[in-house]
Amino acid sequence: MFRPGCVVLLVISAAACGSNSTTSPMPASVTIAVTSPNTIVLVGATEQMTATASDGRTLTGTWRSDDTAVATVSSTGLVTATGAGQATIIFTSSSSQVGAKLLRVLGFSISVR
Repeated sequence: MFRPGCVVLLVISAAACGSNSTTSPMPASVTIAVTSPNTIVLVGATEQMTATASDGRTLTGTWRSDDTAVATVSSTGLVTATGAGQATIIFTSSSSQVGAKLLRVLGFSISVR
């Protein structure tokens, strides 16, 4: 039977041994790649972006677009093409490292006669 003091020590030790914590700072040698299936999309299309650390760790962070007139991005990395042009989609990890991808958006005007 464990004494209460021993159980507390075991719980503290187990919590301290977590693996690959997303709150631990990433070494400078770790890079973040932002990828998606396409680099060119049409206005109105959506594109799911993914951020991946070069060492395979799980990432948490925020997404943003440098030009919301061209593309907006949700908190999950889903990009919506809102206008013709190009926008850089940027992921910033909780440890302040950044990855980005350029997305080109084409707008077509079709006249039907």
